[in-house]
Amino acid sequence: MGADFIVRTGWTSVRLTTLDGQPVDWNAIYEPMQPGEVCEMDVLVEHSGRRRKGRGKPLLRARLILKRKDAKATEKAQKVARRGISDAAVTTHCSR
Repeated sequence: MGADFIVRTGWTSVRLTTLDGQPVDWNAIYEPMQPGEVCEMDVLVEHSGRRRKGRGKPLLRARLILKRKDAKATEKAQKVARRGISDAAVTTHCSR
């Protein structure tokens, strides 16, 4: 039995490891990929929990599907990220 689920998330939102328990090497995955190219791999999803007591204990096996953005999409995402960082800095500054 299995189930399908789709999650669009940032690379630091969950801890993903290879099937042999090694952290996913994002640079090794993305470096050879061309814009628009898709990469699929099986991973384990871990949950550290409070005080990382659960670290190293995978919750489930999943298929990771990645798509490398083209230059235009990358530029747009970077602008959004910079805006978010800038907004956070202003908020932090104003709350003091």
